[in-house]
Amino acid sequence: MPTAPTATLPAPVGVLPVAAIGPPAWSLSPLPLGGVPLDRLATGTPARVVRVDAPGSLGDRLVELGLTPGAAVAVLRRAPFGGPLQLRVREFVLSIQRHTAAGIAVLPDAA
Repeated sequence: MPTAPTATLPAPVGVLPVAAIGPPAWSLSPLPLGGVPLDRLATGTPARVVRVDAPGSLGDRLVELGLTPGAAVAVLRRAPFGGPLQLRVREFVLSIQRHTAAGIAVLPDAA
C-alpha cells in the first residue's frame, strides 16, 4: 500500500528564533558607561540621549525628529508582541520600531 507523501511546511514568516533577536546589526560600537539601549528603558523613566546609531537616511530622520545627543526622552507605552514604542521626545510624542530604539543609547536621569 503506497504511503501519502508528507508535506513540509515552510517556517512562519516574521518569526525569528530567540537567538536572532538582539541589537541591530548596524549598532557596532559599545554603549557608554551606564548607558542602556532605549528599547530597554523602563516605561516612564526620564532619560537623555547619548548616541544614535542608525544607518544613512534613518539616522538623518531620527535627528530631524529630535533624537539628538542631550535630548530628553521617555518611553510612554510599549505595543504588545514586539511592536513599536511610543516615546516622548522633548515636548512631542512619536513612535519608533523596537529594533530602531535598540540603536539609541540613553542615560536615565538621576532621581
